[in-house]
Amino acid sequence: MDNPDAPKPLYFHVVSSPVGDLGLVASARGITHVLFNPERELKHLSQTYQVLSTRPDLADEDDGQTAARHLLLAARQLRDYFAEERRHFSLVLDLAPDAVSAASSSHHSKKRTGSFRTAAHLELLNINYGETASYGDIAEALGSPGAARAVGGACANNPIPIIIPCHRVLPSTGKIGNYSGGTGPETKKFLLNLESAN
Repeated sequence: MDNPDAPKPLYFHVVSSPVGDLGLVASARGITHVLFNPERELKHLSQTYQVLSTRPDLADEDDGQTAARHLLLAARQLRDYFAEERRHFSLVLDLAPDAVSAASSSHHSKKRTGSFRTAAHLELLNINYGETASYGDIAEALGSPGAARAVGGACANNPIPIIIPCHRVLPSTGKIGNYSGGTGPETKKFLLNLESAN
């Protein structure tokens, strides 16, 4: 008999990009992760979730088919983004695979869960393509001035980088700052240069 409390399965698909292979992970509710090191990070995810490899076009059960649609759309939109043909993502995001919490990355809708980290991730969706904000700006927007360090922690633990644009958050010094994905600051610089060129 199925355990109703067991976490829902996640599905993944790997796409190539100018910053290396990206692992896209989705539940039936939406995109849950973008992974810069798919092999290593999928092993980590598998310790908590049932992660199923799938060719998105061959998923056979209802949840798998729904997740596959999310994965195919995300892969297409990321390819368009890197080809400089897309400025806004229009995807359903599942920020908490084990809880009912979703946000549209295009309409900036917000369903607060009480988590500062999740609230910060949702706030990042309001930073427009080609623009940047400081950690302090995000803290201020969240009504928590002085929480810039906590915003930095949220950015460092962003499960859906690029789509949730933590690369657009800079230190108040104006320097590039840290980035936990890809090659670190070099990947962040690449993404910012890609957007500033349009």
